[in-house]
Amino acid sequence: GEGIQPPPAEVLRALHDQRSAPDGRSAALESLKGHFKDWQREGVEGLIAVTGDRGAGKGHLLEAAALLFADSLDVQHLRPPEHHLRGPEGLAWLGRATGAGTKPDLDGMIAAVLSIPPTAWLVDDLHRLFLRQVGGFEALQDVLVVMGQTASHHLWVVTCHAPTWQYLSGVRLR
Repeated sequence: GEGIQPPPAEVLRALHDQRSAPDGRSAALESLKGHFKDWQREGVEGLIAVTGDRGAGKGHLLEAAALLFADSLDVQHLRPPEHHLRGPEGLAWLGRATGAGTKPDLDGMIAAVLSIPPTAWLVDDLHRLFLRQVGGFEALQDVLVVMGQTASHHLWVVTCHAPTWQYLSGVRLR
């Protein structure tokens, strides 16, 4: 019978080469290196988003970035919980994850995060802080405000699923 046929060998080779080829990742790592140097020199561009589809290698890029930053900064890996967070749960998660503790508002959290020595915070799967529903942006928005306000002191590199990032880029947040 016909059954299910495996893909041709050349297709399997191309897929393997695409997944293992460092070209795309090397270019992205070089870009991160440039942003890192700018941040060290001028304290700018300290919040960097790495976007891509599932399986695109965003997590692997963060691992490589950790080695890049480790000579200059303490490097901490963060990942929001599997379940999506709502409202003030975003700040509570960030406080726990960074060691800044629980703070009642954005200003308190910003001050607490600024009191931590300069750190490279590598945050994988930032899209977990977003719910596609009314009021579903608050957790993500609060966390991004803290990251943005502390980005001259800390280096934040976050990964986000590309379709989520594209959706968010068209939404006006408060």
